[in-house]
Amino acid sequence: MFSPLVSLRVTATGSKLFAQATGPRSAYAIGKDAAVELQPVSATDFMVAGRYPLTLSFDRSGRLVINPGHWAQIGTRQSAP
Repeated sequence: MFSPLVSLRVTATGSKLFAQATGPRSAYAIGKDAAVELQPVSATDFMVAGRYPLTLSFDRSGRLVINPGHWAQIGTRQSAP
């Protein structure tokens, strides 16, 4: 969860990860209508292809950081309902 308006669900299918926005708003290139595949860059970093590539980084504490760097958006892991 990034804010009350932006949340993501990350799922695994086979050996691939997918993300889909579940809050009232999309999360950059990750929309609400369909899950997008996260392309692995390293063991913890993934990209969403597009005109403006989106970087996602998972850390051991359960945080997901979107676009690490000066404009990082940090989300925390929520328990499944």
